[in-house]
Amino acid sequence: VNYTPPAGKKEKRSIFELRKLDEQTIFNVYPNPANNYITIESANYEAKNGIRVEISNSVGQMVIRESYISQGSHNVDLSTLSTGIYLLQILDGKEVIQKQLIEVVR
Repeated sequence: VNYTPPAGKKEKRSIFELRKLDEQTIFNVYPNPANNYITIESANYEAKNGIRVEISNSVGQMVIRESYISQGSHNVDLSTLSTGIYLLQILDGKEVIQKQLIEVVR
């Protein structure tokens, strides 16, 4: 189901509606569930402004923010996070490219 908000309105979604935002996945994120790290890889996405990874907890607090210039595969350290569900956002500049839930298990 694709939804386009009316012109001039911002789309708001709860964390529970993010299970499947889009049929197209640009980045592979694995393993999920994860323990100490996740790997984010893209074989063919060319970032215009560099890639930024943001991970937020269930109350919306950003707990990890990392930036990458190069393409390919990147590991994100999750060892400081507690067990739980987190929102991963991958951005190119200010544009959100992909959102998904990740689970951290200990």
